[in-house]
Amino acid sequence: MQRDRHRVILPAWSPAARMIAVLRRELAETMRERNDLRAALEELSATVRARWEAEAEVRRLRHAREIERAARAERPAGTPLH
Repeated sequence: MQRDRHRVILPAWSPAARMIAVLRRELAETMRERNDLRAALEELSATVRARWEAEAEVRRLRHAREIERAARAERPAGTPLH
């Protein structure tokens, strides 16, 4: 076993060195999966925001349609609007 200034350098055949290599590969894979999940979450969040905006626009359009429909409705001259 050798010592670098701040870390221990294990021989490649060492069981600990093999375990560290396995753990590093697993960590790299986990980080890739995390990044993929974050990207999917960001995409989903953008889709949800777009849906909310579309729903708000539909509400505005329906409200405008109701106002227009009420304005066009025929009513007797003496009948109040409310």
